[in-house]
Amino acid sequence: MNYLGDWGTQFGLLKIGMELNKLSVDEIKSNPITQLFNAYVKANQLAATDPNVSEKARNIFCQLENGETTDLEDWMECRKFTVEELKRMYKRLGIEFDEYAWESEYRKTNIEKVINLMNELQLLQVTSDGKTTMNVHDKPIPILKSDGTTLYVTRDVAAVFSRYEKYRFDEMMYVVENGQHDHFNSLFGIAKLLHFPKVDQLRHVKFGRISKMSTRKGNVVFLKDVLDDAQELALETMEHDKDTKIDIASMGQTVADILGTSSVIINDLKLKRSATYEFDLEKASKVVGDTGYNLQYTHCRLCRLEEIPGVKMAAHCNPTLLQEPEAVNLIYSMAKAPDILKEAKDSLEAHRIVHYTFQLCKAINKAHRSLNVKNESNSKVQEQRLLLFATARSIVNKNMRILGLQPLERM
Repeated sequence: MNYLGDWGTQFGLLKIGMELNKLSVDEIKSNPITQLFNAYVKANQLAATDPNVSEKARNIFCQLENGETTDLEDWMECRKFTVEELKRMYKRLGIEFDEYAWESEYRKTNIEKVINLMNELQLLQVTSDGKTTMNVHDKPIPILKSDGTTLYVTRDVAAVFSRYEKYRFDEMMYVVENGQHDHFNSLFGIAKLLHFPKVDQLRHVKFGRISKMSTRKGNVVFLKDVLDDAQELALETMEHDKDTKIDIASMGQTVADILGTSSVIINDLKLKRSATYEFDLEKASKVVGDTGYNLQYTHCRLCRLEEIPGVKMAAHCNPTLLQEPEAVNLIYSMAKAPDILKEAKDSLEAHRIVHYTFQLCKAINKAHRSLNVKNESNSKVQEQRLLLFATARSIVNKNMRILGLQPLERM
């Protein structure tokens, strides 16, 4: 599930920014992510010097929460355009979600059941300034603002109960960046106070930020720009590589996009989930080293072995014909694959698969240099070697797909 935040005072600011930029629906439809971002930045910048802007944004959101405005219909249109654009980006990354869900599904009129439960359990207090809070882990956590509008944590509590009613899940994992630790600590604490039956099966799966890539002040790099630049770099590499095996005119853009995306994905997943790092496209796109480009190259190289004319592959392994140290080393390396996948699953750490696959590729390349297939005179040995490399390619292929890459057969 991709749970998109489309609710809160920030959308009052967004509405103001859209008015300031005089954005039409058609303009938003043509480039929703950039247009809405620019509108939001403009409103934020104005709010920094004019407190009336923030007050106006709060009033707009209060009207939205209470259903006192027609702006909701306009926002539904903007939301639709945004999802269409997101889906295009996710498709380039090999990602498809089963469901899109929205924070606005849990606005004030839809979460009275949760507020009533809090009241029944006598968990709510009203502060002198009119806010409604709940004591969680010995700290007052705001539940409702003084104007009666809900907060992010309130809506997330309602979502917990709603999802359990709908899915009867065994475990719910929130894959959200490190900075939301306190939020989830409060959320799970509230769920416990409300006697939620699966509270021990709620889990925050943290990940680090990519530093120096975005701020609310407009200093931002869009994912589309990153992927486009990565594609361009990959295309330049292929154009200058005398060993390129594809027709650049007909297939260059498609293959370059897969190579560029592979570089970006592997650059991210080779680090521990919690790591914060600075993105460097030049390093990520290198041909040599632990890069997505190198993984794709190794896979393509193994595909070519399976296409040697007149060479058959053995149906069964005969270990007596694979006695060379490089062959034995490769077999040992391949044998680790199931354990690595289990470790990655148990720890929810993709970098374990990435590091293992690079180690496997090094064993493959070492064996490839020593164990000739094409010119091996003994046909039985030739067949065994081809089986060895084909099995290695299968593991590399599966690992790449698990990591979200589309394995190439030519590049």
